[in-house]
Amino acid sequence: MARSQGFEHLPRAYELMGSMLSRAGLLREAELLLRDVESRGIPLDGREIFSDLIQRYAGVGWVPSRSCYYALIELSSRRKKSRLALRVSLDMIESGISFNAQKVDFGAVYKLLCEEGKIQEARNLVKKATGCGYEPCSLVLYEIVCAYCEKKDFEDLLSFFVELNHRPDLQAGNRMINALCLNSGSERANLFRRKLEKLGFKPDEITFGILIGWCCREGNLKGALVYLAEVLGRGLKPDICSYNTYDTTSNVSTYKTIVDKMKELCLIQLSSTEDPLSKAFTILRFGPLDVKLKRDSDAKFSRKEIYDTLGNGLYLDANIDEYDKRINGIIDDSFLPNFNSLMMEQCRHGNLKYALRLVDEMVHWGQKLSLSILSAIIKGICTTSYPSVKCIDYLLEKMPRSISQLDAKTLNLLVQFYSKRGRRQ
Repeated sequence: MARSQGFEHLPRAYELMGSMLSRAGLLREAELLLRDVESRGIPLDGREIFSDLIQRYAGVGWVPSRSCYYALIELSSRRKKSRLALRVSLDMIESGISFNAQKVDFGAVYKLLCEEGKIQEARNLVKKATGCGYEPCSLVLYEIVCAYCEKKDFEDLLSFFVELNHRPDLQAGNRMINALCLNSGSERANLFRRKLEKLGFKPDEITFGILIGWCCREGNLKGALVYLAEVLGRGLKPDICSYNTYDTTSNVSTYKTIVDKMKELCLIQLSSTEDPLSKAFTILRFGPLDVKLKRDSDAKFSRKEIYDTLGNGLYLDANIDEYDKRINGIIDDSFLPNFNSLMMEQCRHGNLKYALRLVDEMVHWGQKLSLSILSAIIKGICTTSYPSVKCIDYLLEKMPRSISQLDAKTLNLLVQFYSKRGRRQ
């Protein structure tokens, strides 16, 4: 289409031209206009022109070209027009034309539908697309798994994989099992795990580590030992976190012993005014006013719990309910690695590279990255000299559905970050 050198129409003008061409029956010309405008990065709303184009093709019994379908699907997905993207995708599949599964971006449509909670629509599209030879990638399936887990509809999720005749990978399987443990307990999660294995799911040491951790949290040590035996029986190497969960009993002497060992290994240093016991409470984030160490001077009723180097009997004076609550909370958190907490700690210290490395581990353990942590990592990368655009790309690829939920400030930083590097998202 001819245009004057250095002159560019407004996006709305192109939309009107496209609609006029399609209404006049010049459908191929309308297609060419769309592709030309899109290739130059001009943003179009597209709803009116796309609807006109599809209706006109249907009215004359013609089928849009493959390239037109590809452009319509890609553009409507990027503009967050989920209904239009779904409609065009289904129309292309039902038209019977052959299409290149490598070029058509159904994945973007699935993600958009899941982001808006339209899981059944995403599921139906997957079913129809796979019937035409399209193979959904693991990332797409993981997005559908996450959407189902948020709705706690696990039986329907299982039927999805049965219907698809597809083996869940570790990322998807562990996400389901961790979500089931959280919502229904480890016993039901294990029954679900057995059903997944019948579909070809191959659990690893982390899968059983999730079950072990939740069993210990529920006080079911026998069940945890059974899972540990199964790990060993399958020739897997238990994760260190799985071993740590078995040490569920704790008292003051336990913490004191741990601090002594940490000091011996030069992991911590004590000042001249600190002793191992006070350091133990500091590590557990108890301040000097939370727990007080007192000498037992009551001859009638002994309250001594420990002895100092001079042989004096000492006891702890604290709000027992609050003390028990905090200790039990610390113990509960120790049963499973808390990746959100670990990543936030790394972000506070500016160690963004290590925080990013934890993302893969977190996904492997079936855990969900919190929006506050995602925002903290993105802000850290965008506002410091941390080098790579690939790091942001990787993070957003791992957490695509979380992008739309980020706060305006973080989203603005992302836009500025990509704009400065000549990238258009």
